[in-house]
Amino acid sequence: RARRLARNRESARQSRQRKKQYLELLEEKVTVLSEEILSLRRAHLETAEAALRGLRDEHLQGLERAAQRFRAQAQAQAHAMSHQGGQHFMGNQGGGVPMIPSQAHEAELASGLAALSERFGPNCEERRAVSGYQFEQLWSELLPPHVRFLLWMMVQPESFYGAPDAEGGGGASSNVRRSPPGARESSALWPLLCRELSLTKEQEERVRQVQRRLSTNPLALAEQRSLALLSVHLERLHTGLRSCAKMTQDKWNRVKDVLTPSQMVAYLSWVARNMDRLQQGKLEESIVNATLHASALHAARTGGLNHEHAGGAGGGGGAG
Repeated sequence: RARRLARNRESARQSRQRKKQYLELLEEKVTVLSEEILSLRRAHLETAEAALRGLRDEHLQGLERAAQRFRAQAQAQAHAMSHQGGQHFMGNQGGGVPMIPSQAHEAELASGLAALSERFGPNCEERRAVSGYQFEQLWSELLPPHVRFLLWMMVQPESFYGAPDAEGGGGASSNVRRSPPGARESSALWPLLCRELSLTKEQEERVRQVQRRLSTNPLALAEQRSLALLSVHLERLHTGLRSCAKMTQDKWNRVKDVLTPSQMVAYLSWVARNMDRLQQGKLEESIVNATLHASALHAARTGGLNHEHAGGAGGGGGAG
């Protein structure tokens, strides 16, 4: 019987060892694959803007060739009708008026412009992914997760860290199982962390002392406020970029409503051919200044309307 028990124990030990090795192998594979996916994603997103610009130019060139073909077809049709003495003469009688493609041709160009906007526009899904990735990188560089967690711990009250165990137990980590079922999740976080790190009572007390000093240290509080402001400004910048992309897309749609599809293709082709000259003329700077000016006017107008509504409500309350 003793030998059988010994064999069973040895078999169980070997089984646990095999499971442990298998889990370690899986964890290693997950780590390697995660790093590979992250590296490929980073490489893709870093070159996504140039790739999008190249694909957009190819798509636009295809639309320009289609528009030229449609104009040539319209000219040939008008020329044939003029020779036949037709009444619906669309030809150019020396006035320099370009041929206008038919409605079917315009519909085809409109479909191509819609695809151009959806796939390569300023607010397309790929550009939003690139913007989100870039801000994730900024966040990870300026405020890594462990720094954010430490900042969060700094502003917690002393009750968050729990009182030292008077019974001589294991400190906060020994209170995990004694926590009531309805306890707040944040209050149970510190015991869980102590248990995960296997902190001793002395180490827990040292952490409490450091937290007390930091909570009254003016330099630490100033750094904390600076980091908080940094996070706020980063979030505002990200929100502003998304708003600018949406505004640019809306302006694209308004221009598209004014011009015909063939005129829109001609306009975009002209911009692409003269991009160097437009950049030398500080076009982007003027657009940014105009956008900031329009945003300021909109904010002032909205604030004025809110003030008037508040004044009207106050006046109504006074009259009542």
